[in-house]
Amino acid sequence: MDFLLMDEVARCGIPESLGFPSIGTCMAVVLQTQQELIGWHSWNFADAFSELGVMAEKFRAYANSVRRGGGNVHLYVAGKKKERRYYWQQELQTIAKGLQYSGPATSVQIEDKDEDGTYFEFTYWNANLMTIRYKVGSKVTYTQSKKQVSALTKKAIYKSKMGTTQQAGPLASIYDEPGYATVFTRAVLSDLKLDDVNKEHMTTIRV
Repeated sequence: MDFLLMDEVARCGIPESLGFPSIGTCMAVVLQTQQELIGWHSWNFADAFSELGVMAEKFRAYANSVRRGGGNVHLYVAGKKKERRYYWQQELQTIAKGLQYSGPATSVQIEDKDEDGTYFEFTYWNANLMTIRYKVGSKVTYTQSKKQVSALTKKAIYKSKMGTTQQAGPLASIYDEPGYATVFTRAVLSDLKLDDVNKEHMTTIRV
């Protein structure tokens, strides 16, 4: 399981998950392909769609560099309803354009008034099956640890799914001191059960 911090990217195959901790004003962006999920924990760009488009192009460069092959299946953007409700269509369209993606795109919006941010988890099973689950922020706590990654600042690195630290990644976290990366080792759920995202939480368009 990879836990993606702000502006970090990762991929996962079968059957693995991508976890997005503390989604508040930010958003979880997931590209489902025929062989994997490729994810990005994105800032909330609100109506700054030109900037979002530039970052989406960088995400495309990352996705193309790590993908195992096969075509795209679906694009998802998940977050809190109060943050996504005004701009969700423009967000999907802008991210899709940056990814050079065409096809179904879904906005996942959860009604979570918790100040701690929502936890989202995307699990890939096969090209036709992916599950999305979530938990309100007050019911999730995290254990975390720091590890030495390089003498470079965190802005110049990202951690790939292959378990190696690569320099000059297209997207990178801005958190923490130079040379260290904060790694969420696991999510601890207060009731040990995630809630399923269902149809009432999702709106799908074609882009």
